[in-house]
Amino acid sequence: MKKNGFTLVELLAVLVLISLVMAIAVPGIFKMRDRMNEKALNAKVETIESAAVLHVQNNSNKYKSKFGKCETDGAHCKCEGSKCKYVFVINIKDLIESGDLKKENKEDGSEESSCSIYNPLDKNMCMDCLDINITLDATYKTATASLDLTSNPDTCHEPY
Repeated sequence: MKKNGFTLVELLAVLVLISLVMAIAVPGIFKMRDRMNEKALNAKVETIESAAVLHVQNNSNKYKSKFGKCETDGAHCKCEGSKCKYVFVINIKDLIESGDLKKENKEDGSEESSCSIYNPLDKNMCMDCLDINITLDATYKTATASLDLTSNPDTCHEPY
């Protein structure tokens, strides 16, 4: 007599093998996704910091009139020995309003959103009000920027 179909033991063996493959593969997939999100965040941070430096360089005359000469420690001037640097904070929203950083489109392709920049690690976190620490040399020629991911993303402060 010819048998049709599979026995219960054969079906269970296949299910166990599939479960083992899934148990090995799924954690690796999640780790890979997390690494890709971290890389996306790092790339976004570099873009934001570059836009902040560009903003400062494009607006050096505005900063000259606002800060004046940097010769002694003050609210925005920090001196170490004979070298003085301007230190101040702007946020991502300032960069978007100045046109030095582009607003992101939502994943569905529409631009209508209250948030301009999303955090790749947490799609619900809006990065618009994160602080960017700017250091500008006393000659207004060299600037560095550092995005502060620990600043409060819910409250924007007034620029500089």
